[in-house]
Amino acid sequence: MKNVFIKFSALIVLLSLLTTCSKEIEIEPEIRYNLEVLVTPAEGGTVTPSGGTYPPGSVVELTAVPIDGWEFVEWSGDYIGTDNPITITVDKSKSITVKFSKSQEPFISKSPIYTYPNNTVGQIINNYYFPGKYSHTDFITNNIDLNYTENNLEYQYRMFGRDGIYFDYNNDGKLDFFGFLTNFIPHWGVEKGKFILIDNVLNDSREKLYFDTDINFGSGSIQANDFNNDGKLEIMISTSNNHENGNGGYSNSIPVKIISFNENGTITEKQVGEPMGVHDSTCGDIDNDGDVDLLVWLFSDPNITTRPFLYLNDGFGNFTLTNNFQSFEGLESLLNNEGPYPITSVEFYDIDNDNNLDIICGYSLDNFADTNFDYGLEKIRIYWGDGTGTFNFINGFTDLTSTSNPYVGANSVGTTVLGIGIFDYDNDGDFDIVSSVTPNYGGYLLQLYEQTNTREFLDVTSSKFDIFTESFPRNQGSDGDFPNFYYLRFYDKDDDGDFDIVPDGLATWDSFQYVNNLYWENIGGQFIKRESNY
Repeated sequence: MKNVFIKFSALIVLLSLLTTCSKEIEIEPEIRYNLEVLVTPAEGGTVTPSGGTYPPGSVVELTAVPIDGWEFVEWSGDYIGTDNPITITVDKSKSITVKFSKSQEPFISKSPIYTYPNNTVGQIINNYYFPGKYSHTDFITNNIDLNYTENNLEYQYRMFGRDGIYFDYNNDGKLDFFGFLTNFIPHWGVEKGKFILIDNVLNDSREKLYFDTDINFGSGSIQANDFNNDGKLEIMISTSNNHENGNGGYSNSIPVKIISFNENGTITEKQVGEPMGVHDSTCGDIDNDGDVDLLVWLFSDPNITTRPFLYLNDGFGNFTLTNNFQSFEGLESLLNNEGPYPITSVEFYDIDNDNNLDIICGYSLDNFADTNFDYGLEKIRIYWGDGTGTFNFINGFTDLTSTSNPYVGANSVGTTVLGIGIFDYDNDGDFDIVSSVTPNYGGYLLQLYEQTNTREFLDVTSSKFDIFTESFPRNQGSDGDFPNFYYLRFYDKDDDGDFDIVPDGLATWDSFQYVNNLYWENIGGQFIKRESNY
């Protein structure tokens, strides 16, 4: 019995040893981490390697490879950046997304080329960067407007069609966009709005930056120009900040601003002059000294009589206000005898090819503007410049006579001049004038004045356009109606070597749908209305 017990004990010990040895040589499973690589959109390209599983601490180089017609944009997810290739340390499971976008060719202008001094004019620079189509409701809503909720509060910022322009702020050869967004909470214009800067605006990889501002209401003028001679474009913005807002109240006027763009992604605002309620302003080299000056036309102010103000540039973006009555001979007498002098559109252009910028301005095309308390300008007027920065308001001007305006006499509804442009529509070597007018802010009326001899003009609208006006009752536009617009762009839409007329700066806050591709095709100096949707 004792022997059996000994044998049994030995067996127990042996089994115990075998079990212990078995535990000691057990192999732990190998740890591996997953590296997931996603491509968006899938048709834009590939990444090598395309992902996989790796031991801890593995170092993997990822290379984004776009296909023809596409370009690499950025990485996101567990790696954020724009380097390519990148090195990833796989110390845990990771997911990385690569973004591709369709390549955007460098911008090539299809607008007329103007020489000095016209090439110093802000509106002509705006025309140069025009991409051939106006900003439409859908594009504005999807790519420009800002809507979000934060801390249970709703925020809604929307762009009025006039309050944005295309330009190239960083000289990369691709179009960018700058605009002002009106705050619609609680009502439009009650609270401060925002600026928006969009880099590479026509590409899917567009990058948007929003900036706070003290502006409540824009609707003055936005023009791009190089105000400090640094080789980069800045923005001039004037506003009607004292315009009645959606709540029936008013904000204070603010001065004109010059916006410059810093390399760190910020902006710098510089104020010029006194606070003013402005319907339009312009810029260009008015005194032929190689820098860009400002003409700001005060439209409304409780303390200052409505009139023009000229600011001369010292070449470095510093502006000095001239004496109104010396710069504009006869203005003092006009104000004393006729009352305030408001205008709704003003531009600098060298219209007579004498190498001096002129002033062209307008208010109305009928006697609806003639009142007992202001100088109701009823025609578009040109004040001829002599390169000194002074103008003769007594007899140094030419008025343009409209013979095609149907909204006169019994049909008068009150026409307002919104925009004025120049180009040589008939290729005879001189500049002709096209204006955008609105019948009581419900629709549009085009006017074409041909320069038949130097400083002599003839309204040829009726004989040159198949359709030059459409109207609807004010504030009653509906889907299909085309709104009034502030700017006329000259652009070769059909690549036939001549310049067509395209509306821009549409007067809408996306309140109704309208065709997104309307223009007047230039066929041998005749303008045929075309419209379609892209």
